[in-house]
Amino acid sequence: MKDLIGQVSFAAPIFSEETYTMLYTLTDLKGDGILTSSLELDLIKDPNITINTEKLGYGEAYLFSPDRKSVITNRKVGFNDKMLFIFEGLEGFTKKDGTVEIGMTMLVKDDNGRVVIDQPDMFLNQKINPALVQQSIQASLIITEGAISNPVKWQIKIWDKNSDAKITAKTLLEVE
Repeated sequence: MKDLIGQVSFAAPIFSEETYTMLYTLTDLKGDGILTSSLELDLIKDPNITINTEKLGYGEAYLFSPDRKSVITNRKVGFNDKMLFIFEGLEGFTKKDGTVEIGMTMLVKDDNGRVVIDQPDMFLNQKINPALVQQSIQASLIITEGAISNPVKWQIKIWDKNSDAKITAKTLLEVE
């Protein structure tokens, strides 16, 4: 018996809280056999991410591992793994002269309360095209090997510097 290997590619954009149909066909390269089937997929939001919004909206928020080329859904990450906290579809920022000014903090603490990272404003005084903000904003994190107490709390706060609108997202990570 031979193993069958397949690959699934999803179109962008893809949204949680939606249902998608995956269609696939298996063909016999040495004969006329064909098997066609479909599978309904319900994509859910990551239950490990808590988001509070005040006057800002978002489409999606998720953790992504560029090294694994996959979304992180089980909270488990490794030391020295690069992780991205991605926000897509951010809206509600106040435009001034065609640009927006956003702030973004990143706070990472271990279970003992030890601060791993505290970045008070990752955008400083940058003026940004609103279309870029709407497309995607992301924060990256790499936890280097060392003494750390699990779970690790990762918090991102994004705010509009021209109003009182903000969004705060939190998740817990298990670093192995």
